[in-house]
Amino acid sequence: MARTKRLPESTGQVLGGYVIYVPLPALALLYIHNLKLSKELIAPAIMPWIIFGVGSILFYSLYRFKKIDRLTTGCLILTACLGNTSFVGLPMIEAFYGKEALGIGILIDLAGTFLMLSTFGLVFATVLSDSNSKTKSQSFDFKTISYRILSFPPFIALVAALLLRPIEFSDWFTL
Repeated sequence: MARTKRLPESTGQVLGGYVIYVPLPALALLYIHNLKLSKELIAPAIMPWIIFGVGSILFYSLYRFKKIDRLTTGCLILTACLGNTSFVGLPMIEAFYGKEALGIGILIDLAGTFLMLSTFGLVFATVLSDSNSKTKSQSFDFKTISYRILSFPPFIALVAALLLRPIEFSDWFTL
C-alpha cells in the first residue's frame, strides 16, 4: 500500500485499529460463547505459554554462551516465540479447519499469545532492548499494564462471551 501511494500513510494503522476494535471482539463474542468448554481446551490455551517458555530458555542460553547478542536475543524471543495468531492464524484456522475451529483459535490468541505478549513479552522487550535508549517510560508499571490488558477490546469480548454463556444468542446475532 505504501509503495503505490494510493492510500494515506496511516492506512495500515487505521485498518489494524479497525480489526482490533470491530471484527476481533465480534469473533471472540460469537465463537467463545458457542465454544464447548472442556479439559481438551487446556492444551491449546497453554501452548503459546509453553512455546514462549521453551523458546526463551533456548535463546537466552544462546545469549549466555555468547552465541548471539542481547538485542538479537530479544528479537528472537519476541518474533520466534510469539505468533501472529489474530491476523494470520485465524484466517488459516478457518481455511484449514472451518469456522467451527475459530473458537479454539481465538482462545489460543487471547488466553495465550495476547496475554503472553502483554506480560512477559513486554518484560523481555524492556530488559533486552538497547540500554542506550532506555528511559523512565520503559519502566514497568503494573497498573498501566493491567489496564491495557483489561481494556483490550477482544479481551473484554472474551470475558463477556464467557459470562454470557448461559444466555442463548438469537439467530440474527449469529449470522
